[in-house]
Amino acid sequence: MYADVNGTKLYYTMEGTGIPCMIISYAGTLFYERTFSKELQKYFQLIYVDLRGGGQSDPGIIGEITLASLVEDVEQLRQTLNLNKIAVIGHSGNSWLALEYARQYPRNISHLILVGQGPKSGTEDTVKEQQNYWETFSSGERKTILERNLQQLTEDEQFDTFSTSESFIKMYVAWAPRLWCDAQFDCSHLWKEVNLNADVLRRFLDIVMKDYDSTSFLSEITCPVFLALGKYDFLNPPILWDGEKEKFPDCTYHLFERSGHNPQLEEQTLFTSKIIAWIMK
Repeated sequence: MYADVNGTKLYYTMEGTGIPCMIISYAGTLFYERTFSKELQKYFQLIYVDLRGGGQSDPGIIGEITLASLVEDVEQLRQTLNLNKIAVIGHSGNSWLALEYARQYPRNISHLILVGQGPKSGTEDTVKEQQNYWETFSSGERKTILERNLQQLTEDEQFDTFSTSESFIKMYVAWAPRLWCDAQFDCSHLWKEVNLNADVLRRFLDIVMKDYDSTSFLSEITCPVFLALGKYDFLNPPILWDGEKEKFPDCTYHLFERSGHNPQLEEQTLFTSKIIAWIMK
């Protein structure tokens, strides 16, 4: 389905009944439809949204994508769908947009779920913490698998012919040791037929959210927050939230011991039960 929002068309799908919940995405709606449990549909009306320029939404002009426009798109979509308060799920870099929406529209958000992301983008300190976590807690075998995967990519004669989106997916799959508890997990099936616009995703991560830092306003997030992090997430390790998550007035935190970057899939039953118990409090 499509909605006319602020001069563009946003693609979205809707499943389930219950609390309206937007899962905002620059990774394509299919990726999240495949990784979040259908059981959540009994408690949430899940609205998977391709953000401006991404997925199956109108490609538009990449250079016009800003943090302000994205926040307003979420708000306008809420109004277009005639929703009162909404819950918002942000995974990985999408979490920053979810946080920003919660900051700017506190009266319109009922719950905030943050999965697999730190409180700020790649500052020098953040990069050091990420690398230190990898060097300290990853096994020798995990490091070897990553080295082998990346070597295979460089030896692939077709790699240079791939589109930016194909290259992104190939790299994501190769980065399994940094992203999944199972260092040899092949996640390529999750990306099958996903409409990914890597150029838009790169603009979002490298330009729009560059230097984004939520630590100064976490205490202003008044809605209940669920923070889900994976012990084996070497992209956004849980230590990034040390001394920060306590700033939320109402935060439920869970470290998933057998998960990496995607606990909603890696420990799906536990993840789902935790979310349901939290939402039913």
